[in-house]
This record gives sequence, structure tokens and C-alpha cells, in this order.
Amino acid sequence: MSELLDRHDAEVAHAVERAANVGRILALPVDLQPGEHLRDAAFRAVSRNGFSNSDVVLKLAKSKSRSLASLHGGAADDIGRLIDVLGIRKDADAVKGFLTETPGCGRDWVEFFGVNLRRGHLTSRRRVSPTSLRKYGAQKAMWSLQPLGFDVATKEELLGHCPVCQSELGWSRNFGVNFCDRCARPGKAAVDLRDFPQPLADIQDEAAVQLFADLVDPEAADRRAKLKLHPELSQLGRGALFQFAVQSASRFDKTKAGWGGCLKVSSIERAGRAILEWPKDFDQLLAPRKAGQCDISALCSDPTLSSNLRSLLKERKDKCLGRVVVEKVGRSMSSSIPSAPIRMSGPMRSGRVELRRLTDRAGEIHAVEAAVALLRSSSQARTLAKDIGLPVPHLVDLFDDGLLPELISVFGPLRSVTLPR
Repeated sequence: MSELLDRHDAEVAHAVERAANVGRILALPVDLQPGEHLRDAAFRAVSRNGFSNSDVVLKLAKSKSRSLASLHGGAADDIGRLIDVLGIRKDADAVKGFLTETPGCGRDWVEFFGVNLRRGHLTSRRRVSPTSLRKYGAQKAMWSLQPLGFDVATKEELLGHCPVCQSELGWSRNFGVNFCDRCARPGKAAVDLRDFPQPLADIQDEAAVQLFADLVDPEAADRRAKLKLHPELSQLGRGALFQFAVQSASRFDKTKAGWGGCLKVSSIERAGRAILEWPKDFDQLLAPRKAGQCDISALCSDPTLSSNLRSLLKERKDKCLGRVVVEKVGRSMSSSIPSAPIRMSGPMRSGRVELRRLTDRAGEIHAVEAAVALLRSSSQARTLAKDIGLPVPHLVDLFDDGLLPELISVFGPLRSVTLPR
């Protein structure tokens, strides 16, 4: 009973506030539809109230944004005024996220339903799925994601221009979400985009594509709750994972997603599958490539990825290099070969540099060389050497004597090789 009274009081307060702001708000209010961003709801509200220029809502809200095309977020008070103009209740669950400022947003990053996305991943052009428009009559926020060239729900390729006048669909002029904003002339109706269904995207791996989209889809909360990712990835934020997926797919495409074109469906599938099958699938992508093939290892130093994710990728890369080095160890090498010169020869290199050098070197590798390189690439081994006051290469002797069993995980398959003294 108290809940009903609270709801009634909230409705009354909302109505009173709107009455007090008559002339500064839209007469006919709207509610957020599933999958809509404020920009999408504002576009629909303008048409519902009989205006043909979307800038009217920005002027009423005294917004800092110059057009709906650039409305991806902003200060909470700025967003709050826009919500008031649209007539959306601020106590609605769908609205609360817009009123909470997400840390990390700025010049290069914008908030998208509680997730930080690169600004370049949000297109300023309007794109639609004619089939979805016919079914729901609402603009979906996911259609503004530049990397995706199709609607995930209908699998339909997105339409970003008018099929009749060939003009790009925009946000400023407004004849309704279902219509071209350029074609209308006196005595001539605007082109109905719902009459132009588009081809379906060629999707072979639906689970991988669904994962790619669900990372940021505002309508995918239930599916995300059931998603079981590897513990190494589950501790990362959705925004970080989506950026990783986009950058991975961009490497497969050999393009910069978000700055012009959409990602190929096949690249999205590979990126999504790498997350679903982590770390096995990603390790296969890290394997040495032939000339001309995509080198995904460059993601380890990608500044757009979170520091935690870059550290994780570097760790996977080191393990991959370590496996390649172990495979090149010469089992037939005589154990009488003195190991001390091998342990100490050459300048001290970082573990990753040493692993890469051994990987690129032709011919077999001595077991001790491989062991020292693996130790130098391991933070655990470096910390252990510092604690006991020995150079890293000397840990090989202690491990060989059975004194450091904790290094078994560092040596991996190499522990089956007899390390000569």
C-alpha cells in the first residue's frame, strides 16, 4: 500500500513540476522506449510535438550540445534539463543511469548506458533498421555504434541514407523516426524508410556476434547475467572488453573502426570468439604469423586498451613466446655442453626481448637458454631471485635440485627437459 502511495505522490509531483514549466518544455511528454538513448527519445519527441527541427529541444533545455547528432552525454545538470523538457520522469529506472556521471569520460571517451566508449565508435549519422522500425517504431541506440553495420536483433544491415534521394539520414530536420529527413516537399510526403528492407548480414557465428554486441547493448542485461566468461576477463569492465573486441576486429580488418566504415562480420565473429574461448582462441591468434597475416600482438601496446587488459595481453604473449621457445629446444643436445657461459653470455635483456630473440633465431635452442629466458619473463621468478639475493639465471640450478618447486608453472613443458649443469 505504501508503495502505491509513493508512486502516486511521485506522479503528482511530476505533473505539478511540468505545469510549473509550461512554455519551457514539450507539451506532449514521452517515455524512454527499450533500447533508446536520450538522443533517440528526443528525436521521437520532436516529431510527436509537431516540430520539424530537432534543435528545439536543445534550446528549451539550454543544452551545451549544438545538435542532437553530438548528444552522447554531458554533465548531469545538462542532461537533467533535457529530461525535464522531454517530460520523462527522473525516478524511472531507465533514466537514473543518464543522471549519474561516469568516471573517465572526456574528449576521447563518452558514456553509453554506463559504459565508457571511444567517441569515434559513436556515429553522428542516423542509421535505421527498416524491419525493426516497422515492428517497434523507435530508433535504437545500438544503431549509432559505428563498428556494427547491422541490427543484431533482426540481422538486417543498417540503412544510413535515403534510398530515393541518396542523402545521409540526419538528426536536425525531423519528419519522424520512420522517414527521410530530406525528401519532404510541400504537397509531397517524406520517404517511408520502412518500405525499404535491407539484406541480412552474413552471420556464421551467432554466439560470437551476440557476445560482441551484448557487451554494451542496453537491452542485453539478462543475457549478460547468464554469460560465463573466463575469470581473467570477467574482472574487467564491459567497456574495456568491448574496446578490446573492436580493436581486435580492426586488426583482422586492417582498418580503424569508428572512423569511417563498419567492421566486417567475419572480423566481429573472430573477435567475439576470442573472448568466448579465452585464452585458447586468443593464444592461437598470437602464434607466429606468416608474412602478410594479421599481427594481433600489437594490441599489447594499444593505448586505447585499459592498463589491466594490456598487462593481461602481455602475459598471454609471453606464455605464447615461451611455448614456441620450448618447442625449439634441442632434446638431442649433449648434456656435457657447459651451461655457465650460456647462462651469462650477452647483455642482460628483458624476458620478452629474450624470448622474441630466441623465437626468431633459426635452429635449435639450448635448454638452459630457454630456461633463463622463461625466468626473466616471469615476474614471479624475478621477485623470487630478488628475495633470495641471486641472479635470475642461478634459479635454474636451484630448480634442478628440487629446491624451487614453485617455479614449475614458469618452466611449463620445459620441466621435462634435463637442464645440463
